[in-house]
Amino acid sequence: MKKSLDRMLKRTVAILVLLTIIALPFSFNKDVQAASHTAISDTLSRLQDTTTANHTIQFDLATAWDDTEALVVDFVDGDGFSTAGFANTEAEDFDITWEGAEQTIVAAGGCSGAAIEIEVTTVDTTTDTFTFTRCTGDADSAANDTVVIEIGTNATAGSAGNDQIVNATSSGSKTVSLTGPTSGDSAQFALAIMSGDQVTVSATVDPSVTSSLSASTCTLGTLVSSAINFCSYTNTVSTNATSGYASTIVENGNLCSPSVAVCTNTVDDAAGDNDVDQASEEYGVSSNDTTGTQDIIDSTGCDDSGVVEAASAITTSAQVYADSGDGDTGPVSGAVTTVCHSASVSGTTPAGSYSHIVTHITTGTF
Repeated sequence: MKKSLDRMLKRTVAILVLLTIIALPFSFNKDVQAASHTAISDTLSRLQDTTTANHTIQFDLATAWDDTEALVVDFVDGDGFSTAGFANTEAEDFDITWEGAEQTIVAAGGCSGAAIEIEVTTVDTTTDTFTFTRCTGDADSAANDTVVIEIGTNATAGSAGNDQIVNATSSGSKTVSLTGPTSGDSAQFALAIMSGDQVTVSATVDPSVTSSLSASTCTLGTLVSSAINFCSYTNTVSTNATSGYASTIVENGNLCSPSVAVCTNTVDDAAGDNDVDQASEEYGVSSNDTTGTQDIIDSTGCDDSGVVEAASAITTSAQVYADSGDGDTGPVSGAVTTVCHSASVSGTTPAGSYSHIVTHITTGTF
């Protein structure tokens, strides 16, 4: 009977030991199960291979990032990224925000005990890894906090960054890993490196210029020595010429009676003083374009309010009366210029019907 009890006891002990051995690995794995960061992204300024780029890495922490703990960003060796130029003495190449709050980034050994300090502990340009450590005494984070790491010239919170990571030497999916800050925390994400990341978009705009006169006749009426007679019309110009436009006027002959073809008498051109004086036999033209430098005199009048009207003699050589401005620069849309003809006569001006034709030419400079 005693032997039977001994056998049963031994069997029970053996079963308990076996169950303990079987359960032990599951218990151990549960204690060391790694946590993974989430919502990870890395936005690059360029994706083309062998091209410098800024990186904006964003992720939610798997666990709290406490002071003295380190986070490693690893551009996997062998994928062809180059971090040459970076160093743990150049904190200006890095910015880190914590739940939207900007952290103070310091070079290796630069922790001062101030709040929200993160140290650039190591930069390994051989393995292309960056290690960031929360300084001693810094406030701890919480799990699921959002961290954003900027690497490159986009790091501008302190001094502006002046280095950039060179993209992998070949196109395709490239792996980057995050390790830490808590032991076992890790994550991987991928970058889509491209053989070409830019598209050249081109277009042409046809040159254009339009010029429209508001009238084809201009009637001065009956000229008398007691007044200055006027008539006017407009020229409206639109052009996309990069150097603008110029409008000119030219006559087929003097203001003649009975016609230019059979010219018995003329009304004299305005004299060199560029005006028409009441009771003087004078005829000329002006425009209201006061911008730029024209051959024809500017005038804002073209009415019968005075005894002198600004006017230039019209000749058989083209003269500029309107343009885009000094240097003829710039396209214009619907630029309206008023052209004013004015005349007066003396008591000895021969009677008759006087006329001539003026021609307007507008030229764009493209």
